[in-house]
Amino acid sequence: MDCSSSRSSAWHAAMRAALLILAGLPAAMTGCGVPPPFTQEDISPDGGLFASPDGAGVILRRTDSERPVRTLSGTHDAPVLAVHFNGSGDRLVSGDGRGKIVVWNPQDGKILGTLAGHSAAIRQIAVRASIPDLASCSEDGTIKLWDLGAFREVRTLSGHTGPVTGLAFAPDGRTLASTSADRTVKLWDVDSGGLLRTLRGHAAAVRAADFDGLGTLLATGSDDGTIKLWDVMTGRELRSMLGSRGPVLNLFMTRNGRWVLAYQSFTDPSSKELTRPLSIWNLVTGDLDVPDYLFEAKLAPPDWPYRAVFQEVAARAAHQAR
Repeated sequence: MDCSSSRSSAWHAAMRAALLILAGLPAAMTGCGVPPPFTQEDISPDGGLFASPDGAGVILRRTDSERPVRTLSGTHDAPVLAVHFNGSGDRLVSGDGRGKIVVWNPQDGKILGTLAGHSAAIRQIAVRASIPDLASCSEDGTIKLWDLGAFREVRTLSGHTGPVTGLAFAPDGRTLASTSADRTVKLWDVDSGGLLRTLRGHAAAVRAADFDGLGTLLATGSDDGTIKLWDVMTGRELRSMLGSRGPVLNLFMTRNGRWVLAYQSFTDPSSKELTRPLSIWNLVTGDLDVPDYLFEAKLAPPDWPYRAVFQEVAARAAHQAR
């Protein structure tokens, strides 16, 4: 067996699954259309499994064949909205529309425990290496930090005045960014639970945030159609970019802090159809360098520089960074 070929095949399969996450297309694996953009999917750290919400359960598929492996069900009594593997891949966490969080063994499908405390829908889950090693955010306006091994809540972060829509840990895991329908982004000290600063400037709900590789820059995306770049240390807005691209549903920043890959939603003026392109923005110039990556990548030469931008972001989404 050619081990290098096997690793390459696994990597490319993980990249394909990452594309489904980045482009909001998890249902492409089942051929049933595009699901609501607020669901969260994940890929196992080894790149082998793709996990996505499936009604009041979670379906696990092989990334290399799209073959269903198993369905995790029987505990949630509301639709699952978010799933995430822990760092080692031996646990899968799912959160539902009523605030329940369930911890599973993805290898055998058994329930390991439940985390109770949220009073409304779970919108996103994030993990880090040290305890508290799990963060969850909810429409109840709170973020909760958990000890995943002990199945206990460590602390609750309160301060948002609307549903909390997204989470992002800084690369060192010490700072957590939370986005909210209250149009703000908050930065928290994870170990103490203290609020470091509140970022204001978006004119509508903020859905997504991502740090650069040093944790000194933060990019945020909002329903107002803007992408903003912030100085994490001072909270100062460094740049705001606005195009006729509609709400920013998700975004990822390259580790060098130079580009943002954004997933937006808007109605095409010519076809009148809903379009959800992956676009690439230049954070140095503020320009929209690539309006529709998936379309332009088909026509561009192999050495097109934006392929590297996409591959870096996709590799992180697939936990397959090289």
